[in-house]
Amino acid sequence: MKVIRIIPFLCCSVFAFSQDKQGMAGSNYLSTSAMFLNPANTSDSRCYLQFNLIDVGAMVSTNIAYLPKLNPYALMFGATPPEPVQKKTSGQEFVQLRADAMGPAFVISTMDFGAGIFTRLRSNSVAKGMSYDAMMQIIDPESDYHNAYPEQVKVNDVLIGSMTWAEYGLNYSKMLRLEPDRLLNVGLSLKYLTGINLNYKRVNELEANLVDSSYQVIRLKASDAYNDAAWRSGRGFSADLGITYKKMINNINNYYVNSKRSNCKFEDYKYKWSVSLMDLGALKFTKGTHKARIDTTVYTSAQEQSFTANFESYYTANQPIWAICPSALILQADYNFENRIYLNAVLIKNLIPDVVIGAQASNLICIAPRFETRMIEVSLPLTLQRFRYPYLGLAFRFRTFVLGVDNVVPFIVPSNTSNFGVYFKLGLSLFRNQACNTKKMAVDDCRPGLKKKKTSRKVKQGNNIKKKTSLKKRIITWL
Repeated sequence: MKVIRIIPFLCCSVFAFSQDKQGMAGSNYLSTSAMFLNPANTSDSRCYLQFNLIDVGAMVSTNIAYLPKLNPYALMFGATPPEPVQKKTSGQEFVQLRADAMGPAFVISTMDFGAGIFTRLRSNSVAKGMSYDAMMQIIDPESDYHNAYPEQVKVNDVLIGSMTWAEYGLNYSKMLRLEPDRLLNVGLSLKYLTGINLNYKRVNELEANLVDSSYQVIRLKASDAYNDAAWRSGRGFSADLGITYKKMINNINNYYVNSKRSNCKFEDYKYKWSVSLMDLGALKFTKGTHKARIDTTVYTSAQEQSFTANFESYYTANQPIWAICPSALILQADYNFENRIYLNAVLIKNLIPDVVIGAQASNLICIAPRFETRMIEVSLPLTLQRFRYPYLGLAFRFRTFVLGVDNVVPFIVPSNTSNFGVYFKLGLSLFRNQACNTKKMAVDDCRPGLKKKKTSRKVKQGNNIKKKTSLKKRIITWL
């Protein structure tokens, strides 16, 4: 079914959209990760200082095929993955490939503010509206799928998109006390973006018939925008905005995070909710860019020729292409049962439509109960990808070591799997402010009205006597 390859795919990037990692999305001890859900989360973290060393993840999700009887343990020891099996879809076909890599990052949470710096490599890839046969042809062009040609082809609203970039960001958040037991956190992250790769291909409409080993195109309307993948082929800026409201268990009239002014104790909340707008920005690709558009009703193509060959008459090169970042609205709620057990809920809604060149965030709802202490944390996230496909995950944290999977069922029993992902994090954390381990006065202790302790009078007299004796001896020596 070679004809379905009307627009060549795609995946020029290795990475594909940042991993959601919902297993640790609500953690109060992972400030270097929590700021990517809401930038306000750094101002009231229970970790004083945190350094991220490595943070990676990868996932594949689709509704057009599954891997039968998948056994992840066998794959770890070199077993050959099972061949994918086609399944009937009850909605729009989609394939998502995800991965992310975060570099060095640092966050400090103290007094009434939080601040951080971070680096990330991100990418977003998605294919919508493509059949199983078409997708298999793209994944393996040498397969036998293109030996069978349909008599008629009808395609509408096919989208294939991919964008890869690096970002370097600064975070700042502020804690505002609403007396006597309310807390409001506001935060902002600003990011400079370095573009690497852009690929945006959309077929609005295609209708063609097979006539004597050639396809008679009745209607074709499509667009194509891409660049030659290269480091610093584009640049741009983006921002994250967030606000968090907390109902505290106790009064917080004199609460300062990770500070001696509050005896270095954290105040827990009964519940919290937050709203954030993430990745508000765009990239401008200027190097090696290509753009094409076609809207025709008369065209004939042999089986060996791509329909995109006719794009030449609508083709432009080396013209700037603006691409929108995967902007998203994120709503979060967290409830504390006051026995170290919490219940977290997250909703992520993509804000970028298909007609816009750029990347798209994922649509999902996640509910995750978790057991949380300073040293150990366990979470069981139940995620509805695209608001309808359920997957049960598992995540474990020991200090700043995190290991999680998006679909834990194949690890328990080999099963048919159409969603599989794993993520890993390693960092260094200083949970307690070292100023709390000494009786010496620190900067945190300084506040209006604080009086210094009086020095003992005897000590002062002794010092004076000692100084006078020393001076007398010097005079005798000089004489």
